[in-house]
Amino acid sequence: MGVLPRAPTAGLKISPGFRKGFPGRPDMSDLQKKIFSKHDPAVLSALRRSVVGIAGAGGLGSNAAVSLARAGVGKIIIAD
Repeated sequence: MGVLPRAPTAGLKISPGFRKGFPGRPDMSDLQKKIFSKHDPAVLSALRRSVVGIAGAGGLGSNAAVSLARAGVGKIIIAD
């Protein structure tokens, strides 16, 4: 069993927001700034403090959970 070759990285630009210890993983604070920069800060802080419960993790519940997470809800409780 041989060693797998590494993927070619020539020509790839690494953002300065990447962590030194985790190559290829963006810094979360920079990522949050980019994602939530268009939101009103008061609304964003209210979303981060909120807790939402979802009953069921099927087709509708899982899509609702993803949408709530993308919106910035602080805590999501899923009961399936």
